Amino acid sequence: MLAKRILNMKKSIFSKYNDLIKRREQDGIKFYKLNMGQPDFDTNSTYFESLSKYNVKTNKYGDPSGACELKTSVARYYKKLYNNISLDEDNIIITQGASDAIIKLLYSICDCGDEIIILEPFFADYKMYCNMLNIKIRAVSWNDLNNDFFEKNINNKTKAILFANPNNPDGAIITKQLAKRILEVSKKHNLIIISDEVYSGLIYDNKYISFLNYLDNNVVVVDSASKKLNLCGSRIGYIISNNNELNSNIIMINDCRISISNVEQFAVSKMLDKADEIIENSKKIYHNRINIIQKKLNKTEIKYICPHGGLTMILELPFDTEKYVEWLIEKYKKNNYSLLVTPASDFYISNTGRNKIRICVTLDDNKIKKAMDLLVDSCIKYKEELL
Repeated sequence: MLAKRILNMKKSIFSKYNDLIKRREQDGIKFYKLNMGQPDFDTNSTYFESLSKYNVKTNKYGDPSGACELKTSVARYYKKLYNNISLDEDNIIITQGASDAIIKLLYSICDCGDEIIILEPFFADYKMYCNMLNIKIRAVSWNDLNNDFFEKNINNKTKAILFANPNNPDGAIITKQLAKRILEVSKKHNLIIISDEVYSGLIYDNKYISFLNYLDNNVVVVDSASKKLNLCGSRIGYIISNNNELNSNIIMINDCRISISNVEQFAVSKMLDKADEIIENSKKIYHNRINIIQKKLNKTEIKYICPHGGLTMILELPFDTEKYVEWLIEKYKKNNYSLLVTPASDFYISNTGRNKIRICVTLDDNKIKKAMDLLVDSCIKYKEELL
């Protein structure tokens, strides 16, 4: 009765363990949840004030490319953030979050059986998008961008290069040197660059380069209000592109779902006008939590990658982490608490992630400290069980 493509789909790594977690919670176990990138602190009051001020007599269907007010606010935000960036409404398409944007871009760029290059490690749900669309992934490590391995993975079926910048899961950023390399290869092979920049703004050093600086027919930037503005539930994302042919086709797809919530677009436009203050506050919170984690891990043998941006980190453990995560959920507890982390294998095509986990800095300082204590304690006890 069902299509092979849906029967072949695997659950997202972010929902894979939900049933196990619910059963353990019913037994009274509480979890420190380092597995989800949902900001834990209050959304700025501007959002709720804006919702209360949305006053129309008839809530009509909106423009399939997005509300003019929001697109103007997006353009103004980037103009302020990057002095040399000048966008107009035709460059910006509003989508239902960044995931919707990436799926529509891949649908527009690739036919069934085509291939894309994804920089590894990558956001795990990229696999699901490609699986849905019957697109093959060729993974290239960020470390391999400057050698022949990068171009050896490109063939006549390759249509695009996709990456997150800053990266989820490890917080890596594209440097000017790497950007130059990616641009050179994309032009040589006529590939579309899709730069997923949902964590831009949450940057902890001054080396970050947005691909908005390189907008042309081959470069597309995806962004959203979810993380930097703490508006995950609004589902407002943006595609930014100078490729008129691509843009018109994305709008045609958007038109099939009629429009996006008018009131959410209105509220996000008001939030973007206060983005500097909102993002700076979020950045301080996340950076402080990363420092707390580093101080704790520096006293252990656990290796980690220090993020340059975003709110996720990769940690390396001395064992298979999928079995460890299941053990954490099903068996481990200390003072009636356990820990939720994400095994990193789904962030890779290669086996490089088998002994790694991803954590998110989305708990307050006190809970982060307690969660890290549980991480250290659970690693010791799990290693003892393996002996």
